[in-house]
Amino acid sequence: MGEPAERGGVDRATVGELRDVGRQGALEDLAASRPARMQTQRDAELEAALAEVDR
Repeated sequence: MGEPAERGGVDRATVGELRDVGRQGALEDLAASRPARMQTQRDAELEAALAEVDR
């Protein structure tokens, strides 16, 4: 991170922040673009409860 910070004339922490924000945005876009919907914790709990009721 030192070299990009020197080239941009900014603090190393700024480069780290930009990298983290970019990574998070890319992960969110990837998750949204997948054909299958990611299962939320609430969905998993609902499925577990329904399975318990069926038993």
